[in-house]
Amino acid sequence: DYENRLAQAKAQLQAAQARQKAAQMNVALTRATTSASVQQAAAGLNQARSNVQSREAQLSAYNNQVAKAQAQVTTQISNVAQTRAQLTAAEAEAARAQADAQRYQQLFAKDEVSRQQFDTAQAAARSSAAKVEAARAAVTSAQSLVAELQASERAAKETLRQAQSQVGESQAMVGEAAGKLAEANSAPQQIAVSRAQVDTASAD
Repeated sequence: DYENRLAQAKAQLQAAQARQKAAQMNVALTRATTSASVQQAAAGLNQARSNVQSREAQLSAYNNQVAKAQAQVTTQISNVAQTRAQLTAAEAEAARAQADAQRYQQLFAKDEVSRQQFDTAQAAARSSAAKVEAARAAVTSAQSLVAELQASERAAKETLRQAQSQVGESQAMVGEAAGKLAEANSAPQQIAVSRAQVDTASAD
């Protein structure tokens, strides 16, 4: 009986030692895993914050591009108004010059003005007509440029909208990374549980 009890006690001792060793290994593994998790989570949080800063810097640049595009559109619309005013003035001058040319033609036919006066009036009419065509071309060109600048403005606003969305996504990633870091930092509780298991195994 003594030998049986001794053998049984030895077996229980070996089992307890095995449980203690397993618990100690679990503590070491939990510590290593916890340290790696904290480092990884901290690195992820730093990267997420860096991404937010980068996105916000891009957002600021895109805001400036939109403001610049809007200013260019406003300026060019003003230029269109100016070229239209110049066209109106040129048309008025051309109408006056054409009327003068017709009047001088009639007077020349009656021999009441010289050939030089007649030619001068005709040249003035042709020059005024050419200025009208040039003014019309300027209006068309200015209007085309307005359309191009408005397209650029729309593109800049779309880029800005996308950048704003990316900033929101990056900020959400910061929140997720902060949550992971908090979760990793809660791991000491797991270590405490593992230590308790060691103590229990030792007590056995």
